[in-house]
Amino acid sequence: MSEIRIAPRLSRIFVRFPHLAFSMLRSDDKVWKAWCYLMRGEINYAIIKEKLGGFEAMFGFCHSE
Repeated sequence: MSEIRIAPRLSRIFVRFPHLAFSMLRSDDKVWKAWCYLMRGEINYAIIKEKLGGFEAMFGFCHSE
């Protein structure tokens, strides 16, 4: 069920803030790799939360600016 709730939230980031989202993907190798694994179906949102600390941790560097 969490997959169904998280996916729309993540897609809204890309729709509303495409330049920011792509900037994050370009500037952080950890974020890029996690995104690629997610898109290829090698990991899911639960794994991102468990192994990588969730999207807040992945994108956390944006909040420090």
